[in-house]
Amino acid sequence: MTGYALATAEHPRGALSLELKSVNSRFLDLQFRVAEELRALEPLLRETITARVTRGKLDCRLSFAPGAAGVQALDSVALETLRRIAGEAQRAFPQAGPLRLGDVLHWPGVLAGSALDAEELRAAVDALAKRVVDELCAARLREGAKLAAILSGRVGEMRARLAEVARTLAKGGAAGKRLDFLAQELNREANTLASKAATQRIADCALELKLLIEQIREQVQNIE
Repeated sequence: MTGYALATAEHPRGALSLELKSVNSRFLDLQFRVAEELRALEPLLRETITARVTRGKLDCRLSFAPGAAGVQALDSVALETLRRIAGEAQRAFPQAGPLRLGDVLHWPGVLAGSALDAEELRAAVDALAKRVVDELCAARLREGAKLAAILSGRVGEMRARLAEVARTLAKGGAAGKRLDFLAQELNREANTLASKAATQRIADCALELKLLIEQIREQVQNIE
């Protein structure tokens, strides 16, 4: 079934966002779009999703947006260590250029409090994934209920058309044009069933109906 869910978990250092989209598929097909710094969490996401979802093509997006508290300050000790290392490297390789500001800021530990604790992050992502998957499943159930109502309506229409075919035949007389019209209506309902089929079994039934209706239309051509 189709479905969509999006949730965000606030964290002192930023916000985690997880988005799930699903479309119909006979099997489970997972596609992940995960920020590079969160790539190690992909197996956890896969495990959480497959524990709750068994069918559908799912697109999963996980991202992290640092907040104002995500970067607290420059670590003076790390800066001094980096300055010393840079000086030694400059003396050993005079031809090398000096460190740029971007190089300094990307050096591990220079930005105090910029990194998330691994276990804390896993727990946050696991909780977020469970919540989003539950929302997605609820959305898919609602979509399934709507589809069931549509299919039920189509089946009801087909029964009404078949009853009209029986009444037309019982009445006798010239009935060819009326029966041809009813056969066309039956074919239209069968096409709707086929287009809305959520399972292979329904699709197979719709195809069988179309074949039977085509046989009826062929026979109707012989009736005046």
